[in-house]
Amino acid sequence: MGIRSVVNPVFVLLAAMTLFGCANPIKSPTASVEDVRLLDLDSEAANVIVVLKVSNPNGVDVSVSNIKAAFFLAGQEVATVQALQNKHTLPARGSLSIPMRARVPLKTLPEAVRRSVIALMRFDLPYRVSGSVDVVNGLVTVPFEKSGNFAR
Repeated sequence: MGIRSVVNPVFVLLAAMTLFGCANPIKSPTASVEDVRLLDLDSEAANVIVVLKVSNPNGVDVSVSNIKAAFFLAGQEVATVQALQNKHTLPARGSLSIPMRARVPLKTLPEAVRRSVIALMRFDLPYRVSGSVDVVNGLVTVPFEKSGNFAR
């Protein structure tokens, strides 16, 4: 292995980093909660739909995976939010809406209700969704969070 075989790949790598890295810096994708709504209620749980919007400002497609989130009612964590599909491709300079679901067991609600008696008297219940999503093959973790109220 001569010096020439080592220098050429190193030179190519440095040239590519200089050309693409400085001219077009990679920007971090963004994630935000687009919608939170009650889907339905059965005898055991309330099913909540959470829609996550992930946007890509870069000129290349990036992978989206490892979506993790928690769902809170009246300040109490009551469920884990799960994506219906965990791996996605985020288009270049585009966005993607990712549906997720939280199944809130009814047995967790009484404590949340006790913590929010005043809010319930006004017929609304505060919620919060907090989580993160990995993009660019897990090299970047993007946090997201949204708070609001379920109104009657």
